[in-house]
Amino acid sequence: MNRKSLLKRWEFWLAVVIILIGCCFLIYAVDRTVSNETKLKNRIQITAVVVDYEERESHGRHHVMTLAEVVEYTLDGITYYAANTVSSTSPKNLGESVKIAINPQNPYDCIFVGSERFVYIFLYAFGTVILAFGALFAANVVRAFKKTYEYLS
Repeated sequence: MNRKSLLKRWEFWLAVVIILIGCCFLIYAVDRTVSNETKLKNRIQITAVVVDYEERESHGRHHVMTLAEVVEYTLDGITYYAANTVSSTSPKNLGESVKIAINPQNPYDCIFVGSERFVYIFLYAFGTVILAFGALFAANVVRAFKKTYEYLS
């Protein structure tokens, strides 16, 4: 089989691009996970209570109103409020507990522990699916190229 002629096929390069896109998603997911875990190391994890919602409008083709949980938590006798950075069409119920991680030097600075992990899980899954599709596509292109080459030989 002539490798140079395989490298001239657009289908092969499309498969390579798809594989690279899948790898980029996975690398980004790993980077964000490591970054998030590093942030969580220096914080205190406590339980907060959902007391309200903050309305947010999506900016896509379809305007959908989403809700971000507003939580209340107490540290050293002082009550603080924070809104989740991730909004949803089905947020947690009022009065429900939410795990957050707060910065001890700045109690207003908090991370909603569970909501950010969902985004990373989605990135891992999406990257894996794209990578698998690209690998299967590349294998199919190489298999078809081998058959064509053997047929012509």
